[in-house]
Amino acid sequence: KSFPGLNLNGHYGTKGLTLSNLKVFDIILKKYPCYKWYTILEDDVIINKESMNKINQTTSHIDPSIQVIVIDDRGKVGTAGIIYRKDVIRKVIKHMHPLSKFSIENESKISGKTNLWDWKLWTFLDYFNINYQVIPILKNGQFKSTIDLK
Repeated sequence: KSFPGLNLNGHYGTKGLTLSNLKVFDIILKKYPCYKWYTILEDDVIINKESMNKINQTTSHIDPSIQVIVIDDRGKVGTAGIIYRKDVIRKVIKHMHPLSKFSIENESKISGKTNLWDWKLWTFLDYFNINYQVIPILKNGQFKSTIDLK
């Protein structure tokens, strides 16, 4: 009931991924409100010192109109690494919540398909005309899920 219209289609971690992202945004606003940019990485992203330096360079030289930077090297497919400008976070929370009008309407449009955070975030960015840029910096680890379905 908390995810109306959601079809897991083999992706049993999608609820956890959505709730984890929403919780991180809440923590950001409550505990760390003084930054302009926030980087959120999925648990299987591959990160090292070189990629950290690239992330820091990216945020300091980005076009001021950009609100979201996708740093997943798969481009407009993955969300293993996303950098959010602070001023877009409340909008993400409002519309990416599983009970939001946006989520419910878009989940019903893709009935029978999986509604992952990835797909919904890309739809959100386009639907609300959020200025974003794709800068492929990070690789996704692509390891097998350890979620026990029994």
